[in-house]
Amino acid sequence: MANLGNKDFYFEIAANEIQGKLVPIRIFINGEIIGTLDSPTYMPSFINCLISLLKDPYYYRQNLNEEEFFNNLKRSLDTDDNFRITFEETFDDYVKRAGRNDNKVFFLWYIHKNHFFKYSESELDSINLQSVAMDDVRKAVNALIEWCENYMCISYEVV
Repeated sequence: MANLGNKDFYFEIAANEIQGKLVPIRIFINGEIIGTLDSPTYMPSFINCLISLLKDPYYYRQNLNEEEFFNNLKRSLDTDDNFRITFEETFDDYVKRAGRNDNKVFFLWYIHKNHFFKYSESELDSINLQSVAMDDVRKAVNALIEWCENYMCISYEVV
């Protein structure tokens, strides 16, 4: 296993299971897991999604704070497209939202009732609401980009 990032935000990669540009990967946010290692993720799309999260105006609100993000999205998860993020098909078992301000990235996710992969009971019964420093996310994404350049010959500009 390869872990890229720090204890607050990192990617866990099953490095021995790489199939071309498909990599089993999941994300740890403040100790909470999103994703599965049971299926590989297409890395070019995954990385582009992460870069978009950090750069695209769609995810940015200058005055966004935890209370606003969590309360507004929790009420409208199934009906509102605001802050929707894909991460790639391996993460399709999850309803996911992400947003950012100048200092933090906010995440909200839970597992669909009709999920494909197996998850623990605690994962199935929870809505995860997490925030993490923007610098931690940026550093982890840049470490993932570097890892992909070294192991998969995929090149991206660091964020």
